Amino acid sequence: MTKARFTRAQRQAIVSDYAARHGGYDAEGFMREVEASKGKHPAWDWFTWDTEEAAAEYRIWEARKFITGLRVTFSVETIGRSGKMTVSYQEAPMLLSDIDQRRFGGGYNMLDTDDLEQMAGYCAEAASSLQTWLRRYSGAVAYAGGSVAGIEKQVGVLQKASATEDAEAA
Repeated sequence: MTKARFTRAQRQAIVSDYAARHGGYDAEGFMREVEASKGKHPAWDWFTWDTEEAAAEYRIWEARKFITGLRVTFSVETIGRSGKMTVSYQEAPMLLSDIDQRRFGGGYNMLDTDDLEQMAGYCAEAASSLQTWLRRYSGAVAYAGGSVAGIEKQVGVLQKASATEDAEAA
């Protein structure tokens, strides 16, 4: 069964209507309303009503939740100007999935810190995520009297790392 696709504007209108009628959005109450409509609610086609299919989707969600927060530790060696080498230990997610894979429920890959191409993709995705965060929250930071300059700098570092590692992998 293919679920209906809704634009962001359509979902916004449906949720805004529900919130206006109920004084806010309550996911459980929303689901009860949609289910009670027996197919007449505009959001009906978004949901899986076949209980076997819904149970399978829930188990997949549980399997994804099971791996949440698992980490891999790796060392980073840095040689300073004086020639002194320092080693620091960093953590990263143990498993990664490409953004495209996530959109379609795809799988995960083990993070291999020695794979330059994979690490370039990881850095590029981190830069993209921070840029998204900046677009969404920089106004709140400015309102609170803060600055996003440090985050903007990190975006540049990540973009540079992703480009450098892509070039080295090629």
